[in-house]
Amino acid sequence: MVITENDLKKDYGFKDGLPVQDAVIQQFLIVIQDLPRHGGILQLIIKRAAPALLMVLFLACFVSGLYKGFHQALLMFLAILAFTYISQSLPGIRQIWNSSGIKYDFRRRSGHFLLCTGVCTQKNIEARKLAPSIYSARVRLSSGKYLDTVPFAKSHWDEIPAGGRVFVVAANEGSSFCFFGLPQPVLQISSVKGQEDAPIRTTALRPIGPEDRPKILAAEKERIQIRRQLYLKNQLLFTGIAAAFLIFQLFRLNANGIMLGFFMLLACCAIHISNYAQDRSWQKALRGKKELFCADAAAHPCQDGKRAAVAFKNVENRVLFTSRLRDDVCWFREGDRALLVYYNPQKPTAYKIH
Repeated sequence: MVITENDLKKDYGFKDGLPVQDAVIQQFLIVIQDLPRHGGILQLIIKRAAPALLMVLFLACFVSGLYKGFHQALLMFLAILAFTYISQSLPGIRQIWNSSGIKYDFRRRSGHFLLCTGVCTQKNIEARKLAPSIYSARVRLSSGKYLDTVPFAKSHWDEIPAGGRVFVVAANEGSSFCFFGLPQPVLQISSVKGQEDAPIRTTALRPIGPEDRPKILAAEKERIQIRRQLYLKNQLLFTGIAAAFLIFQLFRLNANGIMLGFFMLLACCAIHISNYAQDRSWQKALRGKKELFCADAAAHPCQDGKRAAVAFKNVENRVLFTSRLRDDVCWFREGDRALLVYYNPQKPTAYKIH
């Protein structure tokens, strides 16, 4: 039986999401599937090309070692390549295993979604060989009907208690709909007594307005300056050491040393290029008309275990986000006004607003 949009609205209690909900769900899909975001072409090229380049270098060095022997410098170089490749690949692998098989490319299909509230009545795990496990829940919708296997991202699934309220998203795939769930804090419903058709809206997030963008752009420049003060001296020092090592090996005509020095210099340059690409993509998103979301908060420095941190709380004194970045620890003081910008819906970027 094929369920149509009319069936979902009439029989299952789904409603059209507002543009603000559609954009939040799109950001969730961007993160869970590692889709490109905000048109940062340079950042995307680096992200996609770096693992492939590391693998090619590793294979070339390994084949060279098979024919010419594995020298100490070559073994060290192979170990560095392997470690770098694994550290670069782990986030993407973690995203795949956290996704519960949720796949929906809103760029090629409809970016509009239907939403319905419900209650989680049972949580299930479907283990699969050589594939991500499916973390799902049986949900009783507000209409009284049940959906037996609504997939959730693992991190969301862990947060949902039995009997907890959730949201079910219906995404149009053309001839059918796919369903996935989101916990209540991600999308909040406003219940107005006596109004069954009360609109669904987010409470913590709000779209960035035209008056916010100049303030955030100014704060972004300030954040860049703070980052340079904290890290640039050490980055330049390591880049200089790598360049000197490479020049020294070139004079010695040591092939293995030249390769190691070249990789060290390339890694240092990649850090600078990556920072530049990220800054450029964020500034492009802020200057453009792409819809971004933010949350108003106040900064409260604190201790997270043995590390200094900054907790960002809303007007209800609820913690929206806790940052351990040195940038934020050095930047924010008690009570500073902050704006959390959600380039990434799971980890916002904090800006001090003067």
